[in-house]
Amino acid sequence: MVNLTFEIEDFDIATLIKEIASIEGITINIFAGDAIGQAENAVQAVEVRAPNQSGKIIPDLIELSKRDYDKATQEAINLRNGGYSWKEIGQALGITGKSAHRRLSKYEKKVAFQVEKSNKPKPKKKAKPAFEGLSDKDLYTAVYGYVTSGKDMGQPMFANHFANALSVSLKKQYEPGKDLTKFLGELHDKTCNAMHMIATALGISAAMAGPTNDAKGKPTVQILVLNPKKMIDFDKLWKMVEKAL
Repeated sequence: MVNLTFEIEDFDIATLIKEIASIEGITINIFAGDAIGQAENAVQAVEVRAPNQSGKIIPDLIELSKRDYDKATQEAINLRNGGYSWKEIGQALGITGKSAHRRLSKYEKKVAFQVEKSNKPKPKKKAKPAFEGLSDKDLYTAVYGYVTSGKDMGQPMFANHFANALSVSLKKQYEPGKDLTKFLGELHDKTCNAMHMIATALGISAAMAGPTNDAKGKPTVQILVLNPKKMIDFDKLWKMVEKAL
């Protein structure tokens, strides 16, 4: 490769550049100085590649590719759309024609995926239903399930723990409203009563419930299963509870 550097001042060399650029393999660096022609004040450097055998000028995208891979690839796509061959595009990028083909194909798929993803409608959130209350039987079913879940651990189960967990669940399931707010405000007391009723129905030989304080010193109720073998089916338990309600 031959490198020619011209330092010029007030001189039009367009014709000269045209003639020299027609020679394949020549790189021309042009430095345009100020009126005095001082090289240290050069403000622009232009690199021009000579045309190839087809007469097309092959731009140099190698340095741009190092700085901005996507931008250089987009420029290469513009060349392809302009009728450049894969070999010529590869020359511009400093790679083989096959590698250029793979690179542009991969980039186009990436862009297409991003466009499709951005245009894909986001699923609408389903509106939560309004809370319509919870029957005594439903509440007792939940409390009894909580109590029996710890029957083999020999540890007391606390009303405030259950009430807090159920509150979180109901808030996720239902829209906020007066009915839900009222129910949640009464939930702890209803749970305490349910634990007392369940322990009474089961009998002291099976379970017992009593008042206690939680870790923050707030009053609540705890229930302890004393004999897991005496835990009865909920339907039988509910029949006994119904008589006391």
